[in-house]
Amino acid sequence: MSRRESMEATINRVEEIAKKKGISMAQVSIAWQLSKEGVTAPIIGATKVKYVHDIAGAMDVKLSAEEIEYLEGAYKPQNTWGYR
Repeated sequence: MSRRESMEATINRVEEIAKKKGISMAQVSIAWQLSKEGVTAPIIGATKVKYVHDIAGAMDVKLSAEEIEYLEGAYKPQNTWGYR
């Protein structure tokens, strides 16, 4: 699977879960980050207040173990580019 295919598959899975739960893709993404041990404050960037409110809604989203596994199953780690 190419880098692009991996990213597209992951995005499609985020969208699928968002539609199933009736929430935004941003909320799924933040909820996934918060499900990871050691992550207590994901860094977000919002250009409008409405986006901040949407992202804050992720605090109420709980992903099941199956949903987390499904999201992570599409991702294939890639080599980094540029400086490290």
